[in-house]
Amino acid sequence: MSKLCGPEYLSDYYGLIRMRHLKKNPKTDAAFHLALTELHQMVYSYSRNYVLDPFRRLNGSPVLGQRQPHEKEHYQERMKQFRERWVRFLDDFKEFVDKTNHALQCDYREAIGTYFEYPKAL
Repeated sequence: MSKLCGPEYLSDYYGLIRMRHLKKNPKTDAAFHLALTELHQMVYSYSRNYVLDPFRRLNGSPVLGQRQPHEKEHYQERMKQFRERWVRFLDDFKEFVDKTNHALQCDYREAIGTYFEYPKAL
């Protein structure tokens, strides 16, 4: 998606989805399932483009190595904290999706996926 729309597409994408759902409330399980599928796509896309890709680029990159030791420690600590928060969010989101799949009695073909790649520690 980001290759087609550029790096700042999520705010536009969110706005389109939000407006559609404001006009049409999810009063049925099918409508709620569609809204949750779209949310899943946004989380997956954000994870790939704004978390995983930057972590991959920074892993082994000389950018941090060129910093002063105190700066390097500061950036590494902030990235570690962000990674921990993101992993916690993904775990909570996966649990929510699992429970929702179960509550909606989705079979394996309809169930929303719960696999997300986690960022590796730097």
